[in-house]
Amino acid sequence: MPMPVAASKTTSLGLRCAEAVLQRIDQQSLTSSNRHVLDHLPREAATALFAALMSQADHQVVLSIVDDNGQRQDVRLEALRRSRADLIPFLVEEPQRCPAPLERGSNSGSEGFASCLRDHYAVDAERPRYLLTITPRGNETQKSAQDTPADHALLDLHLLLHTALDELGVDAEDPLRRVADVYLSCQGRNETWSSILSRWDSYIERVRGLTRSEQGASLPLLGCFLPDHSDEFAADAACANSLGQRRSEASQTRRPAVSDPAL
Repeated sequence: MPMPVAASKTTSLGLRCAEAVLQRIDQQSLTSSNRHVLDHLPREAATALFAALMSQADHQVVLSIVDDNGQRQDVRLEALRRSRADLIPFLVEEPQRCPAPLERGSNSGSEGFASCLRDHYAVDAERPRYLLTITPRGNETQKSAQDTPADHALLDLHLLLHTALDELGVDAEDPLRRVADVYLSCQGRNETWSSILSRWDSYIERVRGLTRSEQGASLPLLGCFLPDHSDEFAADAACANSLGQRRSEASQTRRPAVSDPAL
């Protein structure tokens, strides 16, 4: 049975996010901390990433947790076995949706439990461990200021847009790199990661192998550009402005001088 469109988009987003995160975590050197907190993702991306990571979990790890009463309990959480370390993903849920990890052994729960994991996730571990906490809002008790750049480097839209170009073998100096950056800057707050990536995928698939003038002519596929048939379309002003801005400028240009409030 075909997968519903919405589910398909979420699955695709989650797998892409998971691939990007895992690749960067695998490239990191093992340190004494090995903790990451992703608190900058929209809920759509956060939940999709968590689901994709959990679908790749291949074993459980045992953590000894001290509860509020000072009692030590063993908690089993799902983990991904990577080449050099185990990765434990954990999703911080809203209070009304929180399961009880001590009872269910799930990889989601409250911010309080996530903070507890920070102190206990690597105790007596047989292999090195990474803890990846995915939370819809920042929790200053879980990260320091110097952690933020490293956490953001694991995953953002800029990374996903350029990774799509990498997969097509697009050169680092190709004009499409510039288009990706400007396209991202034109996105509004209400745009979802799924829709942004979907339009980008459609555009680069359409223009791959075409001449630069043909690539510029296809810019309207991205929804925020006017067509540009020149070979230098990526450096032209038409590429550096959203369609809404261009229309505003054109309207002001056509406006009769007598209607200018400054007169």
